Amino acid sequence: MLSVRMVRAGVGALALAVLPGLGLTGCDQLSMPKAKAKVEEQAAEAQKTGDYPRAIRLYESLLDGTPDTAKIHYSLALIYDDKLKEPVSALHHFRRYLRLSVDDASKKEVQRFVDRIQLEVAAAAADSGVMTKREAARLKNENLKLQEQVARLQSDLAEARRKPTAKERANAGKAPRDPGGFSTNPTTAAAERAVGKETRTYIVQKGDTLASIARRFYKSSQRWKDIADANQNQLNGTVDLKVGQTLIIPR
Repeated sequence: MLSVRMVRAGVGALALAVLPGLGLTGCDQLSMPKAKAKVEEQAAEAQKTGDYPRAIRLYESLLDGTPDTAKIHYSLALIYDDKLKEPVSALHHFRRYLRLSVDDASKKEVQRFVDRIQLEVAAAAADSGVMTKREAARLKNENLKLQEQVARLQSDLAEARRKPTAKERANAGKAPRDPGGFSTNPTTAAAERAVGKETRTYIVQKGDTLASIARRFYKSSQRWKDIADANQNQLNGTVDLKVGQTLIIPR
């Protein structure tokens, strides 16, 4: 028979063998959020530099079906929609965002993106001859409504593009900066003073517009004017962007 001392010694040895393994498992679990954050940072950098295939691979490696990955689906949708012009893939990820996100305000804006892409996909299907005449007629009416909306937006953009008056140009030439070195435009000056940890900046990429940048940071293209106002000293009353230009993105 085994003595009590031998049994205790065996139990102690087993505990010493198991504990290191448990410790390693705990460390791995603690390091996972940091590893995911690193991958997300690499994906965002690839997206920023235009390496979209790599950005997609990295973003997709983070998808696990949890609400925390809603923002990953949103980033993927933007790449497919704005950069790669692949509406079906963009539609998939926008829909996944709607299903996973808990941000009701952003979901309303994203739903408008979904509605727009669905119309584009349906229109393409109609052109290919795989749609009924009734559906094509309905789609035509929807497109007419969208064209009216586009016409209104173009009118708004034309107003936004107006050139500064002679008085504004003269004042800008005399005193473009105050004694502290900040813009004389109060809105721009406030944004410039906040640049650093409290305010983000963004380098304009090929194909970017104020609306697409606003959609990326605010999940709402309607906030393009916030960016325009914060960068008044660079844009001079227009919405024209230059690749490589650094924009202030207000909170």
